Amino acid sequence: MPAAFEVSGELDLNAVEAALNTIVARHEVLRSSYSEVQGEIYQQAQAPYGCQVERFDLSTLEVSAQAEALEQTSSPLVNTPLCCKRRKCYRRAI
Repeated sequence: MPAAFEVSGELDLNAVEAALNTIVARHEVLRSSYSEVQGEIYQQAQAPYGCQVERFDLSTLEVSAQAEALEQTSSPLVNTPLCCKRRKCYRRAI
């Protein structure tokens, strides 16, 4: 379920990252991968780990170019299917 938010003013990126790490630590499903063995699906939860938020700084671009750059950087994040066989079943970027 992709979501995007427009933020005005100062944004404490370290606080955002810390909040996301707290959420990931609290919810096992966000740290899980899934595999199939002989027709049975298994969930394997990883221990809590620190996740880093991918950061895109578009502030150096002119306003007219920011919308296009945002589309180019966010499109792969939104349109690429997640593979829940891997460790991380979610994406995050600022």
